[in-house]
Amino acid sequence: MASEPETVEEHDPVPASEERVRGAVQMLRLLQRESGLVDFLTEDLAAYSDLQLAQGVREMQPAARDALIRTVRLEPIVSKPEGEPQDLPVHPLQRLADGSLQLEGRPHDFETIHGGLLRHRGWRAAEVHLLTPAQSQDPTVIHPAVYEVE
Repeated sequence: MASEPETVEEHDPVPASEERVRGAVQMLRLLQRESGLVDFLTEDLAAYSDLQLAQGVREMQPAARDALIRTVRLEPIVSKPEGEPQDLPVHPLQRLADGSLQLEGRPHDFETIHGGLLRHRGWRAAEVHLLTPAQSQDPTVIHPAVYEVE
């Protein structure tokens, strides 16, 4: 009987390199500017009705999707349709290790598993195109504070 592959464990966050921070902030800046996604994610939604939330998401989602499409070309990890039984991809243990495959359920012997119900095709960033912010701009600013003055 083969041993199970190591499970992926969550680790404590560690400080990111300046380059990685800039890329993450640029993506957040774009999604906030185009759709208000950061505001939405940080908002306490308890005070809003389901109808209000649905209307807000219906307005926000197309703008966020367009911003994402302009900067990241996504491709599915598995190109087969979701919700149907599928054979596992080639080299499933390697794919488990590199994070591109996740198995759910309670398999007893990973080497005897040949397939399963595909629940999510997964996503991979095939290309990423970010703008270079102006040198004078604080690279950590996602959205400036805004005052209306009289």
